[in-house]
Amino acid sequence: MAPTTPNMQMVESANDDSSQDDSFATQQQGEDAPYFQNQVLLAKGDYLIVGIRYYQGVAHPGEYVYLVREPSNPYDRNAIRVDNVHHQKIGHIKGTQCCKLAPLMDQYGEGLKIEGTIPCPGTAWNLPVSLEFNSTLSEPAQTMALAKDLKHKLKHSCSQFRMEPNVGGSVAAVVTPATVTPEAVIQTQALDWNQQQKQLDDIFEKQLESQLKDLPNLEMPSAFKSKLKLFDYQIQGIRFLVQKERNPPPAPFFRKVKEQGKTMHLCEITQSSQANPPSPIKGSLLCDEMGLGKSLQALGLILLEPKAGVNYNAIAIQPPSSIVPEQQSTAENNSHNPSLSMIQSTNNVTLKQILKAAKLKTSGNKKALVERIAQGLTSNAITREHFPESMFQQPPKSAPLVPTPQANHTSKNNGNTNKCTLIVCPVTVMANWTHQVQDHVQEGVLSLKLYHGNSRQKILRKVLDDQVDILLVSYHTLAADYAKAFTNSSSSTVTSGSAGEEPVRKKAKTQSIFDISFHRIILDEAHTIRNPKARPFKAVSEIQAARRLAITGTPFVNRSQDIYSLLSFLQVEPLNQSEIFQRAISKPLQNGQEIGLTRLRTIMGFVSLRRSKQNIPGLTMVDKTVNLATVEFGNDIHKQVYDALYGTLRVAMTAILKDNNNALGNYYNIFEKLLRLRQACCSGLLLTKERREAALQIWKQVSSKSREQELSPEEGLKLLEKLKGEFTQALPECGICLEEFDQTEGTILKGCGHVFCNNCIKQVLERSNQKCPYCRQKFRSEDIVSMVTAKAAANKAAVETLDEGEEFGTPPKIRALLQTIGSTVKPDEKAVIFSQFTSYLDIIGSAMKDAGHEFVRIDGSVPSSKRIERISQFTQDGGPRFILCSLLASGVGINLSRGNHAFLMDCWWNEAIESQAMDRIHRIDQTRPVQVTKFIMKESIEERIVSLQQTKSLRAKGAMQKLTGNEKRQALLGDLKGLLEIGN
Repeated sequence: MAPTTPNMQMVESANDDSSQDDSFATQQQGEDAPYFQNQVLLAKGDYLIVGIRYYQGVAHPGEYVYLVREPSNPYDRNAIRVDNVHHQKIGHIKGTQCCKLAPLMDQYGEGLKIEGTIPCPGTAWNLPVSLEFNSTLSEPAQTMALAKDLKHKLKHSCSQFRMEPNVGGSVAAVVTPATVTPEAVIQTQALDWNQQQKQLDDIFEKQLESQLKDLPNLEMPSAFKSKLKLFDYQIQGIRFLVQKERNPPPAPFFRKVKEQGKTMHLCEITQSSQANPPSPIKGSLLCDEMGLGKSLQALGLILLEPKAGVNYNAIAIQPPSSIVPEQQSTAENNSHNPSLSMIQSTNNVTLKQILKAAKLKTSGNKKALVERIAQGLTSNAITREHFPESMFQQPPKSAPLVPTPQANHTSKNNGNTNKCTLIVCPVTVMANWTHQVQDHVQEGVLSLKLYHGNSRQKILRKVLDDQVDILLVSYHTLAADYAKAFTNSSSSTVTSGSAGEEPVRKKAKTQSIFDISFHRIILDEAHTIRNPKARPFKAVSEIQAARRLAITGTPFVNRSQDIYSLLSFLQVEPLNQSEIFQRAISKPLQNGQEIGLTRLRTIMGFVSLRRSKQNIPGLTMVDKTVNLATVEFGNDIHKQVYDALYGTLRVAMTAILKDNNNALGNYYNIFEKLLRLRQACCSGLLLTKERREAALQIWKQVSSKSREQELSPEEGLKLLEKLKGEFTQALPECGICLEEFDQTEGTILKGCGHVFCNNCIKQVLERSNQKCPYCRQKFRSEDIVSMVTAKAAANKAAVETLDEGEEFGTPPKIRALLQTIGSTVKPDEKAVIFSQFTSYLDIIGSAMKDAGHEFVRIDGSVPSSKRIERISQFTQDGGPRFILCSLLASGVGINLSRGNHAFLMDCWWNEAIESQAMDRIHRIDQTRPVQVTKFIMKESIEERIVSLQQTKSLRAKGAMQKLTGNEKRQALLGDLKGLLEIGN
């Protein structure tokens, strides 16, 4: 991963691979930044558009319009052009008005956001426009200065200019309350979890009955294995997905109108009209709750809606030997029958000759001819002698992949596509897709390939040759390819409605994944693209595909704006434009206006389908019991380490919180200490020896001083700095190629500790100046250490601390785990043990071995291929009874329903992440009652985290409120007071 500043990123630790979305510390770079600009409405004014008779652009009453500065206009250097939604010129702001407004636009730039709407019809010469003036400036002082400038410079420039009542003469009342004290923002977040979850589900459930009406009566794919039994709701889901691709209904928000004798299409959101109908939405959003088989429904779609001329069900009825794989040699092909793709690519005349030679019926279209030949091969009515010799010749080699001639890669060719479905998913889910195809689809029907590593060009050739049915790629790999293929260029024109940076294609010698027009693209865990400023969103937006499907159980992760990225991916007009989505949905929701929620419900009812386990008739799930097991520390070394860390942090924070700016400035430093406190609840060995000793020594000094006098904020900061320990970036992403890699492929430079994939750092060593690409420190070949070796050394060091006289023994939680296993897990039952800390899994594994328990393990260091193997071992009867899982590597996308016990060994800030882990075993195919045990330490920070989850977990489930990054920190620092029991 590229270097990041501390305020950009927070990581768990070198021993922790679970840096997934966390309410206290978000791991994605830039995640703290809002997806949409935060706006404060300052004023409104009524202006006049002139010169409309000179331009072709039309604007209707109620239509959104954009203001564009034209400083190089030859007639007026203060010119402000007005465009409609389609960026057609309407006219210009009246000269006496724009001379006052233009200098402010130039001075404040993007900090001044102006939104225009046509309030009523005009004349043949001019048109009225209402403007709203918003500040997007981050500093309150800057916003106050902007408000004063607006008030003094614009109040006489138009007939009706008015400051917002809540602004008045001072902006402080609008922008500063949330930054005065944390408590004010906390109150806005104190929302009821169950009520908000119900509101979220209501958005979907109110549409459910109408969505499932008039679905096509389709037979389910015979390519599915015969043992697979689909539930009724899954059959409905497959039919819904097929309908959305095969016969998409007219887009919402548009209606036909007559304008000057012409039929036009009017958008009821923007009130803009267009001659062409809106593009059909060939795709959908599947949002079923976790554990209901979304991947299986997507496979049904792939099998039922292939490219024209492909019939997976015809392939399924053939024995494996009847149609040979494409990869066989010429000699092998000559001794068997032609491949399926060869038969499908053969013209109708030849196909009829084959059938005639075999004395079979020759009528029908190409699809019927191919199916008849397939059936003939199955029944041996057609043999090798019936085929012409040309069908056994070696096909010509693929032409070399070359880049497309376009400089800008903006066209989306949805016509001539190959048969491949591209599935984009987190790397942890790739194994699940492989598993799903192997378990549910007949062998030989679907060719599945992974797009990863150095063989990508070869795989692309196979895709272009129609040899691949499903291509799997991770979000990280696709984002890395995007960075190599595109650069961003900003428009030189300052536009109020600007869409931002446009990607421009780099010159390249070879073709990339972005040059291929896929039959379909599927996003699994689609909420991964919720930030439109991040590379995953930009990368999937550049993929060419005729059909689109987004799959996620959590369409709203933090706010209603999360849905914008999904609608943009599905190309839903006009809400795929961020400016329009913000004006039409986000701002009305923020202001409590019903129209925002109505529009959101309308579009979600149109493109999405969501069923929860509670609203599916006839679906009976096994009971799930969640037990909270509180464990006492005792008086051992684990307790001493925890008390020292807790006491020191509490004293330091009591002092720091006296100065709010200091607290905000040290936000990530503070929560790194909380991470160590959470680790101490698990085992004192999760902290380095140096940190343990430092904490114990500092606490001796601080505890006596704090009783004598309170610390100042400056002393608190110094104390916090003393506690600071080193922790390294553990995300498996190379800083050179930006590609995700397994820890088995990772290396660390001994001198500086920076991490790269093995291939890249070797190339630097061989071809470059042998300096670290990050810090330019010299290194030699012996300085390159594999991550596996480094981890083994770290584990050895942790074990050696026991030999130095620190008798930690078995941590209290693990003792409780072993006791619970003995009393609750029956001999024929299996269990999953979760932790977010891989080093804790090491300690658990050691204790499990000593107790005689067999287990397998999945964490970030296990390659995808090994994960499939280990899950299979756990699933088999007679296999290991236990599986140890890191929360990030196993929290989503895998099925562990052979186990019916789950043990959560540590607390996660976000209860939704823990719920995802539970749903790995509480699924529709689970036949045994599920028992979940969550271990927490008594009289520790974990007890208060559990309490916080119950009141604050709304943040993970889609509160439709808008908080700035600063307000979010304020709320979390307020929560911190409760966690550390600091009085107000």
